[in-house]
Formats: sequence, structure tokens, C-alpha cells
Amino acid sequence: MKLQLEKKLSASFLILLASTMAGFATNVWLGRVLPEAVFGKFKFIQTIVVTLSSLLLLGQNVTIIRLLAKKTFARFDWKRFLFRCLLLSALVGFLLAYAISGYYRLGSELPLIYLALVSSIGVEYFHSVPRARGKYSYAMFISGSFPIFFLLCIAVAYFLFKGILADFLLYGFALSWLSSFLLAVFSLDKEANGREKVPTYVIWEGLLIFLITISHILMEHLNQFFIVKLLSYPELANWAIVMVVAKGYDLVATTLMFVFLPMYSEKFKRPLKNDIIRTLIVATAVFLCYAFLGVELLHAFFKGRYDHYAYLLIYFNIIGFCKILYAVPGAVIGSQSASKYLKLFLIACTAIILFNIGGNYFLIPVMGLRGAAMIAVFSWISRLAVSYAIVYRERKEKKLTTGLNHG
Repeated sequence: MKLQLEKKLSASFLILLASTMAGFATNVWLGRVLPEAVFGKFKFIQTIVVTLSSLLLLGQNVTIIRLLAKKTFARFDWKRFLFRCLLLSALVGFLLAYAISGYYRLGSELPLIYLALVSSIGVEYFHSVPRARGKYSYAMFISGSFPIFFLLCIAVAYFLFKGILADFLLYGFALSWLSSFLLAVFSLDKEANGREKVPTYVIWEGLLIFLITISHILMEHLNQFFIVKLLSYPELANWAIVMVVAKGYDLVATTLMFVFLPMYSEKFKRPLKNDIIRTLIVATAVFLCYAFLGVELLHAFFKGRYDHYAYLLIYFNIIGFCKILYAVPGAVIGSQSASKYLKLFLIACTAIILFNIGGNYFLIPVMGLRGAAMIAVFSWISRLAVSYAIVYRERKEKKLTTGLNHG
């Protein structure tokens, strides 16, 4: 069992590593050759797509994982459910994309933003199917295909036009997401599909997870909206560059969550102690690597252009450490927790986000990017502590209930 888990984690990690390296290479390339204002604007558009796509899933990608991980999945008509979810997300997504594009004066970019948005939502919905069935490597390949497609687009544009044109960036961005979406659609024919409707209780739990996901996405990206509004696009570019350097944390955390979520959904009684210890060891190792090499990496990758923002690395190190440790409780809550504990976790996450909003609003004008980083650190430490408390409390209650039933 241990070797099987490590094999699945290793295969998923290698695929995600290739995807992350492609995304990293693209960001380094663009960060070197584009003016800060142009690069900052593009990263903001990317943030809009990532944020909205995550919100518009409505938690139903996790519903699919919870449902299809069970042996009785083949009796449900999950294909119709997925396409209906995609249609609803696309309709609501157009209204949100239109409103945000108007507010930030991105009207001319709206069609490409919308194409990328709908495609990215489709990728998240459809890759959940092989992921739920334990085909982690295949699902990770679908999920991580966009950075590879985008890097190829940028490379073609660079060599054909002897430079990277700012206008082509969005076309390449949208077409790359569309390519990943088409790849995801083809994956659906490989799984059995039934006629029964997806149970309402599963959808309801998915909606609770959706609200929890909102808090997670806001913690990841909300400060970027404040940075653009209260500071500038160039300042967002500086923030984004440090995020790129610290991407190793996301690589590890995403791999762990990618495998743990469907695994815990299938194996409710799996002990967590060993998983937590391994995760802590991995998190410590990554933290030490960045503590000793982070500044050098920032200098080497961007030729010293962003060295004056190296002070942000310590904050991103703490945030990344928390992200890796969050993989276990986050996966347990997302795959196993009953509605009662989902609601409790949601209340705590909402309180953290409200603090996050207020903190960004007051600290960014005074302390700049350091203020945004401090608020992010506090938010992640709080979320990590609450998640472990929720998992401990629910598991303790289940043990008491089981003991009473046997007694």
C-alpha cells in the first residue's frame, strides 16, 4: 500500500513538475523581455481567469470526485450533470467577466478572456473524472497541459516574429486553454455512465465545498486585486515574479492534494499520522532549500532585475510551508467531512477572509507589498490551524460514535 501510494505520488509529481517547469520558463521569459506594465497587465488577466474559473466551478468538481470514487458510480448520469454545470458556469462567467473587464478597462480583451475562462472551467470539471477513478497521472496530464501548450505558443511567436508581441500573448493564452479543454473532453468516453440523477445531498455538500473553495481562492488572489487598485501594474509584476520563484511550494502541495483528495474519499478510515509526518518532512525540506537558495534563484532567473524585492521571499516561504502542510487536512475535509463540519470550517474561513480584506485595504497603502505579504502569512497560518482542529474534532467524534455503536 505504501509503495503504491508513493508510486502514484511520484508519477503525478513528475507530470506536474514538467507542467510547472513549462509555466516557470514562460514566466521567466516574459518577465525578462516585457516591460513591467505589460507583464503586470498580462498577469492580472491571468489572475482574473484563474480566480473566476475556480469560483464558477461551484464545488461540483469535488462532487464528481466524491461520487465517482465510490464503486456505485456507474449507475449515475454524471456526464449530463457535468455539461449542465459547465453551461451554468459559462453563463454566469460571462456576466462576471464582462463586469470585471469593464471595471478594469479591459473591454477589448474580453472575448479572449472569456474563451480562456470557459475552457479552463471545462478542464477542471472534466479532468476530475479520471482523477476520481484513481487515474492520477492521466488526470494530472490533462490538468497540467495548459502551461506546455502556452510555452509552445510563445516559442512559435517568438521565432516567427523575432520577438514576443503583447497582442499575441492573449491569443496564445486563450488558444492554449482551448487545446487543454478539447483534450479533457476526449477523456470522458473512457468511463461508464448511468441514468440515475446525481444525488441532491452530494450536490449540496459540493456547494458547501464551493464556498470553502472561495475562501481558498480569495486567499491566493485577492491581494493581487488590491495591489492593482491601490498600487500599480508594475508593483503586481514585482509580486508575481516572487510568486514565480516560490512556485516549488505549489508544485508539492498540488501533487499531494491531487492524490490525497480522491484517495481519502475512497478510504474513509485511512490513518492520517504517517501522511502528516511525511508531509511535514517534505515541507521542511522545501523550506530549507528556499531559505538557502531563494535569493540566488531570484537573481539568476531574472538577471538581478527584481533583487530589490527579495525581502518578500521569507513571507512566501512561510506561506508555502503552510500550503504543503494543509494538503492532508484540506483533502480530508474536502473528501470526507459531513455537512456539519463543512459549515463549521466555512464559518472560520469566512472570518479569515474578512480579516484578509480589511488587512489588505489598510496595510497595502501604508506598507506596500510587505503589507500584502504579512496579511497573507497570517491568513494561511490561521487556515492551517483551523483545518487541523476540524479534522481532529470530527475524527474524535466518529471514534466515540463507533465505540458507542459497538458497545
